[in-house]
Amino acid sequence: MVGAGLIGQLCARVLMHRGHQVTVFDRNPQRLECSAKAGLETEESLAQLDTFDAVVEATGAQEALRAVLHDSAASATILLLGMSYGASTFDFEQVVGYDKTIVGSVGSGHDDFEQAIELLQHIDTSTLIEKVLPMSEYQQAWQMARSGEALKVVLRVDSSLDARVLSGDWARKAWR
Repeated sequence: MVGAGLIGQLCARVLMHRGHQVTVFDRNPQRLECSAKAGLETEESLAQLDTFDAVVEATGAQEALRAVLHDSAASATILLLGMSYGASTFDFEQVVGYDKTIVGSVGSGHDDFEQAIELLQHIDTSTLIEKVLPMSEYQQAWQMARSGEALKVVLRVDSSLDARVLSGDWARKAWR
């Protein structure tokens, strides 16, 4: 898993729950610590990327995408989960010449959401939400999220919703 932001953390936990051995790569020590607490292997450097036959790119960063495409193992399957790539050029020789497979992640239906909600019941997400602030402190929440100070900041809209949001009950009801 390249990228230990919220999406990378969730994906890594799902893969681990399904029996896969997962190593999380990120430069942010706080994010790696969060991964380690969940029982995931962690690495700051992408130096060992070529030892994996499957790689999930979850940063959405051009630099990370180029590294994954170039440094992943021959015949690797690469899932592009990050969403902020924008316009990009890269050497297709790294994909075609080394028989790599690129898989996109956009496009889901009702069944996918049902499965995701079911999976959330089996995954510890308590360490992912680092701060819950009232809506009146939205500027502080925005600053914390943008600076990387917190993995996930939740704004509390109504105190009666807190328990339902953190337990996931709202999501199960919303998709029925």
